[in-house]
Amino acid sequence: MKGLGAGLLSLPLALVFGEPLPPPDVALQAMLLVYQGASMICFILALRSLGAARTAGVFGPAPFIGAGIALMIAPAVPGWQFVAALPLMAAGAPLIAPRSMRTSISTSG
Repeated sequence: MKGLGAGLLSLPLALVFGEPLPPPDVALQAMLLVYQGASMICFILALRSLGAARTAGVFGPAPFIGAGIALMIAPAVPGWQFVAALPLMAAGAPLIAPRSMRTSISTSG
């Protein structure tokens, strides 16, 4: 929160004083570092509250979701490993997901 506030104050000040914005590739790299850090914080908090096995169930499908989005953006033919792993991950994730998550999913529909 403190960093967000500092950034929101620093950006207009830098523009007022004529400082150049960073190149787009540098800005993208900085954003990716922030997102990776936030993801790690969420992962560690989930480990603490859910335990290792249930955290794996919650975070395990994330690479497949990312791969699915990548396939929509830049279509390619996935390899046999992806095709073989996808149904296994889809079947396994609900089995080890937290009980409260399974209940909220089944009652919300």
